[in-house]
Amino acid sequence: MNCLTHRCSYGKLIKEIVQVVLIKLNARYKNVTEHLVEDHVQIDAIMKLLEVDYSGVRFVGVHGICGIGKTTLAKVIYNKLYSRFDRYSFLENVQEISRRSD
Repeated sequence: MNCLTHRCSYGKLIKEIVQVVLIKLNARYKNVTEHLVEDHVQIDAIMKLLEVDYSGVRFVGVHGICGIGKTTLAKVIYNKLYSRFDRYSFLENVQEISRRSD
């Protein structure tokens, strides 16, 4: 449903307006699940590992079984940090894409 042309709650309308503005600004925000329960302990631990104020390069690997929220966690971290950089990208589904024959 498009809240800009139909009646919706203010929350849904604001969310839709934000998405439209981000698209128009060419923002690189990654959408995360609507019912996200952020694990602040994990987020804070990864932010500490990344030492974002340090000028060097950092890599952090996140691993675990399927469905535990690795990609969602990575998107949350990405959303918190991408605006600090001139260049940024989010590689998603790398294993599945690398297996394609095309």
